[in-house]
Amino acid sequence: MRQIRLNRTLSNLRGSFLYSAKFLARPELQTALAEVYPSRSLWPENPRIEAIVPAAPSHPALVHEGANVRLTWQGGANNRRFVVYRIPEGVRPDFDDPAYIVCVTGNCEAVLPRAEGRYFVSALSPTHHESEAVSF
Repeated sequence: MRQIRLNRTLSNLRGSFLYSAKFLARPELQTALAEVYPSRSLWPENPRIEAIVPAAPSHPALVHEGANVRLTWQGGANNRRFVVYRIPEGVRPDFDDPAYIVCVTGNCEAVLPRAEGRYFVSALSPTHHESEAVSF
């Protein structure tokens, strides 16, 4: 944690993240990491290779199951992973804000705790390009 705090004080150092996964997986660090990195994030697009553009997911369906909500969809061409967003009611969707990401999955479904808001899903290609988001 000291290394993370030090990196945040250095204005000329942006985006440095060279830590051992074994170190970061220790249970005592999970709470501290949640404070330092409160939102999930996506890998950036790789500008050095030709872009692979993913098709948007199709046939989104939402089913309430007790305290959970099950979201399902169908993947399309060039879909490697999917990003599920939850946007609070009355808020204009901003898919550039990682605070709205609730999960990233390789499956065509997600079971999440029920919460107020609207759900959306987009697809990520192998080059990390994101499709248009589809509403549930």
